[in-house]
Amino acid sequence: MNVYTEQVATIYGVNTSDVLASVSYSSSGSFVLTTIPEGRTEEEIINAISVSLVDTLGVHSSDVDVDVNMQTGDVSFTVSSESYDAAADILFQLNSLIVEKQILSSVGQNVETSAGSYTVSDEIEASMEFTIDADETTRDLTAAAFQTEQFFSSFSRVDIDSNYALLFDKFSIHFIELHT
Repeated sequence: MNVYTEQVATIYGVNTSDVLASVSYSSSGSFVLTTIPEGRTEEEIINAISVSLVDTLGVHSSDVDVDVNMQTGDVSFTVSSESYDAAADILFQLNSLIVEKQILSSVGQNVETSAGSYTVSDEIEASMEFTIDADETTRDLTAAAFQTEQFFSSFSRVDIDSNYALLFDKFSIHFIELHT
């Protein structure tokens, strides 16, 4: 991470102390609710599924993101962690038949329906995020953003969000590592 922070600082013409960098890792999966119970809101169903994942995996609720399609019953979830090892452990758990059954059973109880078609991605997604305090730079921020995008072009996705009124750039780098 230090190599990337130094390169970003060089591109923007700032000190490395002006670059705030963070990385997170995530594993994801999906399943299908056979029916959507009448009278249950999307928020209630998302909360119930989140509780099932949190309780089964032993993670914090802030590390779980759930999306539900209320028309089809399709559910996608992502579990984030701050280290690759923790993400690999979560991925290992998610791929366990025992954990799969625990999640689907818990979801069935919490949502009051059955669930199936459980799948888990074999990939761990890593996301790096950089925030640059460019208040002291003399560099053209548009050019620096372009150079940064070019530097990270080998990654799956690069999103750069510039806020010139506040003189900072914030961008995220997303890449996927296959879990073996």
